Formats: sequence, C-alpha cells, structure tokens
Amino acid sequence: MAIKARASITVALERDIQSVTRFYKIASSTSTPSKPSGTSDPSGWSKAEPAYDGTSTNSLYTVDRTIFTDGTASWSDVSKSSSYEAAKQAYNRAVEAENTAIEAAEDYADTAAGNAEVAAVQTANQHTDDQAAALQDQITNVNGTGVKDRLDNVDLKTSEYDHNFETLAGYLKVGTHYNGNAAGANYEPEMILGHRESNQMAARLTTTRLAFGMIDEQTQTFEEVAYFSTDAMHVRKQISFGDFIMKQRENGHLSILRINSNS
Repeated sequence: MAIKARASITVALERDIQSVTRFYKIASSTSTPSKPSGTSDPSGWSKAEPAYDGTSTNSLYTVDRTIFTDGTASWSDVSKSSSYEAAKQAYNRAVEAENTAIEAAEDYADTAAGNAEVAAVQTANQHTDDQAAALQDQITNVNGTGVKDRLDNVDLKTSEYDHNFETLAGYLKVGTHYNGNAAGANYEPEMILGHRESNQMAARLTTTRLAFGMIDEQTQTFEEVAYFSTDAMHVRKQISFGDFIMKQRENGHLSILRINSNS
C-alpha cells in the first residue's frame, strides 16, 4: 500500500519561571559577599529582612534566586539594601544631633555657673572688705582712745584698775598658735580679739593670716569660719548673700541655694 501523506511533530519543553526568592545578609560595608550558586538556600543568608538595630556599622546585602521549571537556578548580582543604608544614615545623624545638643547645653550650663561664681566671689569680696574696714575701726578705737583713755584714768591703787584690766583681758588674748606645719617652725604668735565668755564673733591675727570666727564658750578655742591668707580669701563652709547661700557639695561641685522661698 503506498503512503499518500506524511507529517512530523517535534515536541519541545519550554522553560518557565517557577519561583523567585530574595535573600538577606549583614556583612562588612567594605567587603561584598560572593554571589551564591546552585538551587539550595545559601548558607549565611536569610529570607527575613532584618531591621537596623541602631548600633551596627555593617551593611545589609540582598540577592535574588530564580528557579526555573526545568530545575535550574539563576542568581542576581549581590547589592546593598538602599533602605537599610538610609536607616543607618538617619540614625547616625540623629545621634550626632543629640550629641551636639548635649554639648551646647553643657557649654551653656558651664557659662551660667561661671557667671554665677564670679558674681558670688565679687559679692563675698565686698562683704569681706566691709568686715575688714569695720574691724580696722575697732582696732583703731582700741589703740586710740577706747583703752588708752581708760588706762590713763585708772587709779592703780583701786579696784577699778583690776576691773578694767579684767574687762580688757576678756576681749583680747595674746599667745601662740599651732599652724599645722610638721617641719620647721610650727608655732606662730597670735592675737585674738573677741569676748571669750560667749559665742560671739571674734578675729584672730597671726603672721600668716587674718581669720574670722567664733570663740567656743566652754573650750575657749577659736573656731575659724573664714580667713585671708597671702592673696586669697578662704571660706570654710558657705557664703551667704541675700536670700542665697553658696557652698561646696560632697562631690566637689558648687551649689547655690535659696534659703528664703517666700520672698
């Protein structure tokens, strides 16, 4: 039987995309990871996109895997995540702005504290100058007329002399003072002017300082509050001016406190 017609059919398998998967990896910003190969999930890469934690200086890299219906796979080039880099840059700028604000606040606080300290020292110096002038007036009065007139008019043979001498002795004491110097001369002459029978203000003059303080009624010791030595004024506890006091805290900082909150 003769063949009257003939035809051929070619069957071809067309390749199509089966899946596309993106992988993420955090690594050094200066060293791009190698592009994976094969069809399996690459080691060290994850399918979940990590969020920027605010501390890392590394970069986030991405790569896409395309699997075809014929079982083969293709990988895209490895690239940095632009959104991750933007988040990192925004965080760094926020930290820099915060640090700048903190430094500005500290500079302002230091300037304010310095101005307050200068004003306080000026006030304290003026107050001390007034006290020194008043003390000089008292000394002038003692050396000039106060005691001299008394002594000139005293009858040495009467009890009035004894009474006046006891009164003077109650206000004036001359002796020696231990200056705390372990080596060399550790005692120096001193003169204390002040009533020794009550807790009143007194002044002590030595060869190295002029001090102000109180005389303890029981121990008869001079409790120093402030003094001049060389070219500086020293205050033991605090300085008072108006409704405010200035004193040193336990941590070494300077405090200015208001003692009268009603005014």
